[in-house]
This record gives sequence, C-alpha cells and structure tokens, in this order.
Amino acid sequence: TILLGELVAAESHRLSRRELLQKHWSDFDAEIFDKTLATLVPAGMIEESLDGSGVFYRLTEKCLESLTKGENG
Repeated sequence: TILLGELVAAESHRLSRRELLQKHWSDFDAEIFDKTLATLVPAGMIEESLDGSGVFYRLTEKCLESLTKGENG
C-alpha cells in the first residue's frame, strides 16, 4: 500500500498522520486511511502513537521483516 511504502522510506520508519494525509490527499481520504489502519494496527504491522504534535505511525519490526523477506524471496 501507499502507507507502507511511505513508512518504509521514512527516517526511523515513522511519519505523522498529518504528513501522510497532506502528501496523499489525492490518493485516499481520511476514511480510507482509517480503514487501512484498522487492519494494519491490530495485525501488528504498524504502531500508532500520540505526542504533543499529533498522531504518528511507525512500522513494527514484524512488518519490516515481512517486507524484507518478500524482497529477498
């Protein structure tokens, strides 16, 4: 998905909700974004966190291993 691709490429595999929605406003809306997260967070692929500047998403080690395994066969 676009979301996973952005997080893989990001420093520390972490981006804010605001950054993702601003960059991809023409690709998906907040409803689709939230539905995607409703699948990926419980699956242990993405972690959601809140700090003073907003909501952030980070790829888990499980997700990174899965994506790397897919690239390496």
